Amino acid sequence: MVVKLETRGANGGRPTMEEAVKRNIWVALTLLGIIPFVGGVLAGLAQLAAMIAIAVGISSDTAGRRGWHDKFAGGTQVVKVG
Repeated sequence: MVVKLETRGANGGRPTMEEAVKRNIWVALTLLGIIPFVGGVLAGLAQLAAMIAIAVGISSDTAGRRGWHDKFAGGTQVVKVG
């Protein structure tokens, strides 16, 4: 709201629950932290790798500025409103 950005679903309106879950599934990598001893490290590295992949994907897609998480969710996108 502060930066006037909004996530839109593939249909142009608000994303469906399925699209939202698919788009944010990488956040579930924190669950790797429940593995004793190495879980925290694995979770941190997996999330870092996911964030880097998202950033590289957004940077390389000059037309639509969509990362792998947007494509996986069926074509969600972030648009500027107002």
